[in-house]
Amino acid sequence: MAISSSYTWAPTRDEILKTAFRLIGEIAFGVEPSANQVLGATDMLQSILKALQNSGVLLHTIERDTNTTTSGTASYTADADTLDVLFPAYVTPSSGSGTSQLTQMQRDEYMTISDKTTTGVPTRMFIEKASTQYLTMILYPVPDASTTSFTYHRVRLLRDADSGTVTMDLPSKWMKYLQYALAHELALHYNRALSKVQYLAAMAEKERDEAQGNEHAGGDITFVPARRWSV
Repeated sequence: MAISSSYTWAPTRDEILKTAFRLIGEIAFGVEPSANQVLGATDMLQSILKALQNSGVLLHTIERDTNTTTSGTASYTADADTLDVLFPAYVTPSSGSGTSQLTQMQRDEYMTISDKTTTGVPTRMFIEKASTQYLTMILYPVPDASTTSFTYHRVRLLRDADSGTVTMDLPSKWMKYLQYALAHELALHYNRALSKVQYLAAMAEKERDEAQGNEHAGGDITFVPARRWSV
């Protein structure tokens, strides 16, 4: 028997929707949901995706970015899809080699600085989260000509499930969670039996916990107590 060499399969948005509808018994295999059902279920799936980032940082949404500094300019705008900035960050000098560290500054610290126009090699960064969509990164001291850029890791927003043919902006380990979470929302909407609703909720929680348990850089670690033998 030949084993497939492919490992990139990922369900599309519409495939996740159909699976969720089948889980609640609304459609059978080979049957397509109606256009109105697709619209309603897509709204539910979008809400599930947006809420997912409230439960913690997803590793695959962490990206490294570099901004070029301008002498005398303290504020720099992050990309529109930036949810947060992780620390430490690093400043690259215009001459020599190596980098120097940028640490986070809280709002109260920044506001108490009497002279915010002091120039030099930045050592601190204040992240201003205003009512607008964009994050502003404010460096202190204000960069001078001895600085060329700063590098940081940003957490970006998950991509929308805005088309039936797109795949989810999540690793494959999250697909079962999305299917059960959406099925749970649909079961509530279609007034399914309480036992069915509770089962789907429990399965969604189980799949979320298992997927989220791997959301750290080092992989899974299991500590096993030493076995003591008696004689």
